[in-house]
This record gives sequence, structure tokens and C-alpha cells, in this order.
Amino acid sequence: MSIVAGEGNASFTGAITDFHIAPVSIQATNNNVAPIAGASVLSITVHVKFVFNSTKANDPNKKLDFDTDFTKTINYTGDEISQEQTLIQAIDKQIIDDILNKAFNNW
Repeated sequence: MSIVAGEGNASFTGAITDFHIAPVSIQATNNNVAPIAGASVLSITVHVKFVFNSTKANDPNKKLDFDTDFTKTINYTGDEISQEQTLIQAIDKQIIDDILNKAFNNW
């Protein structure tokens, strides 16, 4: 495998299709105060289409094509605003690893 300038043998297209934060545990508070999230989960889903561009008829690598969703989550506690960029970077790395593993593990 090598990286080339111009058109290569494989191409990826994709989009973020879901990004949400939800509570995963509830923490009690004082009387007459609504409970708060003790921990939360950040979830990101990316839809990716991978195509192996081959000019050869019946190229076995064409079986590696896929069009699928990749979702990763991460639990955290505390203020999401101060942690958001770090959490997103951690999930991005996991999603990228999953995509590349699915695309190129069989080569």
C-alpha cells in the first residue's frame, strides 16, 4: 500500500450522521431540586462509503467495498464543555481506526 498524489485505488466518502450527549446515571440532589446527571455519554456516528477503484475485471479487492455506519461512545463525568474537544478527539481516533481496519485488514 502506498499514498499517491491524484487518483488512488481506494476512496472514502462519509458524513457525521449522529452526535449526541445523554445521561447514563442520575445523581440525587437536595429536596425540591431536580436530579442531575452523575455521568454522561457522548456518542458519534459516521456513515462511510469505501470503494476499491479497480480497472481489472473480477478484482477480488472489490469484495472489500462497504457502505456502513461506525458508532463510538465515551462516558465522562463533570462539565462537558471543558472536556468536549478531548472527548471528540478520542472518539475520532477510535472511529478512524475502525474504518481503516475494516477497509485494509484483508490486504
